[in-house]
Amino acid sequence: MPRALLLALALGGLSALAHAAALLGGMGGLILALLASLPLFFAGLTAGPPAALVAGIGGTVASLALGVWPAVGFAIQVALAPVLLTRRAVLFRAMPDQTTEWYPVGHLFGWLAGMAAAGLAAAHLWFLGGDMSLVATLQTGLQAYLEELQRQGLFVQMQMSPSELTAMAGTMARLIPGIAAAFWIMMMAGNGLLAQGLALRFGKAIRPATPLSAMELPSWLAIALALSIGLAFIGGTLAEMGTGLAMVFAVPFLFQGCAVVHMGARLTAFPGLLLGAFYALLVVISAMVILVILLGLFEQWIKLRRRLRSPGG
Repeated sequence: MPRALLLALALGGLSALAHAAALLGGMGGLILALLASLPLFFAGLTAGPPAALVAGIGGTVASLALGVWPAVGFAIQVALAPVLLTRRAVLFRAMPDQTTEWYPVGHLFGWLAGMAAAGLAAAHLWFLGGDMSLVATLQTGLQAYLEELQRQGLFVQMQMSPSELTAMAGTMARLIPGIAAAFWIMMMAGNGLLAQGLALRFGKAIRPATPLSAMELPSWLAIALALSIGLAFIGGTLAEMGTGLAMVFAVPFLFQGCAVVHMGARLTAFPGLLLGAFYALLVVISAMVILVILLGLFEQWIKLRRRLRSPGG
């Protein structure tokens, strides 16, 4: 068996083990599960898309040891994005000036958002055939859980009434699907960026380094975000879906907003210090996330980074 094939299968098995670590519980198991797609991205970014596909299939087969549904979950949640994204990440074309143009990083974020949006829409549509919508199903389960916590004395000091518990469960149910899909995008993006960093570190990367400050999102993402926000005000199941989709399509603009900050930091005397402070504040102050998303959205029209790059900017 060729060495490359064995390495791809080994990376797939490592990914499956990391994904299964979530069953162990604890912070260590959670961190390993969050990094489950890293070996698959590394396979594709160092040995090419076929290696990512082999690793994904190998990891899916290995996950069958835990059952059919864990294997399906691995294939969809962990393997799908690395297989599809690495295929595009290594695409390039020769330009007339003898330079090489690689597939745009911003378009990779578009693919991630599209996959998350498709999964979220499929989840909503799946529940349409039942007695309750996705959000209603989640609300029922969350309300029962909150009521149990209240019986155990958790909300005694807060003095929450049954109607307040219902309202809390309803709000959480409307937000959870979108938050989960948005978190999946950030998890996949983080694993992909980390895998590319490791590939560059070991001198195995197919694609050269691309600074975050250079990423530009496709224009359709802004249209999708606007339509999702409009959908959220219609009402009913469409509003529930629109709320989640708005969160999904906002994530790429969070990264583009960070790209603007990176570009601005490069023009200062202490870019590392400035970026460290920026990300620390981004974690601590939740309102900053919205501001950075708006910055990334405005960047689509004002092209602030082009002004910063220009001699008179």
